[in-house]
Amino acid sequence: MNDQVEQTRMEWDNLFSDRANQLQPSRLTAIFQAGANPDMISLAGGIPDPAILPIERIRQATDTVLAERGGEALNYGNGQGITELREFVAARMSTDFMKVDPDNVVITSGSQQGLDLVGRVLLNDRDKVLVRNPTYIGSLSAWKSYNLQWEPIFSSGESDNLESVFQPKPKLLYFVADFENPTGEMLSEAQRRSLLSALHRHHVPVVEDNPYGELRYEGERIPTLLELDALSTGDGGMGSHVIYAGSFSKVLSPGLRVGWLVADKPFVAKVMQFKQAANLCSSILDQFVVYEAVQDGFLDDFILDLRQIYAERRDAMMDAMARHFPDGVTWTRPKGGFFIMVTLPDGLNAVDLLQAALPKGVAFIPGEAFHIQGHGPNTLRLSFSRYNPDRIDEGIRRLADVIRSKL
Repeated sequence: MNDQVEQTRMEWDNLFSDRANQLQPSRLTAIFQAGANPDMISLAGGIPDPAILPIERIRQATDTVLAERGGEALNYGNGQGITELREFVAARMSTDFMKVDPDNVVITSGSQQGLDLVGRVLLNDRDKVLVRNPTYIGSLSAWKSYNLQWEPIFSSGESDNLESVFQPKPKLLYFVADFENPTGEMLSEAQRRSLLSALHRHHVPVVEDNPYGELRYEGERIPTLLELDALSTGDGGMGSHVIYAGSFSKVLSPGLRVGWLVADKPFVAKVMQFKQAANLCSSILDQFVVYEAVQDGFLDDFILDLRQIYAERRDAMMDAMARHFPDGVTWTRPKGGFFIMVTLPDGLNAVDLLQAALPKGVAFIPGEAFHIQGHGPNTLRLSFSRYNPDRIDEGIRRLADVIRSKL
């Protein structure tokens, strides 16, 4: 056969959709790649320490699932999630005054897929969305292609005028109410109650993203927005204004990619139309492994261990910053979660500081990545989850030397 096809290269840049062209490569990729260097102390990612992941428990759970339910676990399954895991999540989230039905639960491929699905169901181009400022970068990236109008709320304390931020009416609110990424801060109960009152007055939903809620190291637990919304109904069921996103990533394993949404049933029905179009179902094997692993009280016991480990590491980082950082550097004090937000003296730029820090063997994330409208150039986020206290101390010492060199 002598006919030859003329070889050309596809000009993909001319074919990408307008929505695809809204997305750009993440500047954080290089930071996370730098963390793979064993000589690098990366305080950048909110990554669990591999040494404390429940490897043996997951191995046992996997063996049990494959031995007893292998044919089911390796096949397609219910797009909303296996019944057993949805029942477990519903029971775990139910309280004396709020019954969560398994039909209110959608199992997702991590909570990040949950955020993507929320966007697909609710958001149109140029919609107004209220968030804390700074806020979780994953929500900003998940919804970036919608060209949203972001507006800050509760970024300056209790005195925010809620009525003013609800004019014009937003489509949606997004919060990490407990131990927010990146600051580690949380909404007070008073803020949560006033927020829910405003949501009911204006008929606006809120996404409550809560991956760190069970990683509390001090203080009293504050009811979630989902729970407070249920209290307002007074009928023992769920409210309808809160879309709750949960995850097993921080309390079991991020590699299993199992999260969930809990929401009003009409919203769940619409979510399922998009989810089935996206991936038919989340990994059935992963769901069965998670369900098997959390049985017999293991999850509660493991979370207690995690609280002790991470509290020690938080304290180690706070102590190291107090000893090593120069005057003029301030930071938040989280009562839970993985993160601390650092504020540098005026005139220092965290992006420039990072370029000087990487050759010195320490990495962090500049705070402007978490701010809407490009604010926070002199802020940075640190994570204390990955390393033991000695390694944390060395990382802070290296960072302090770099900061001091720029003053």
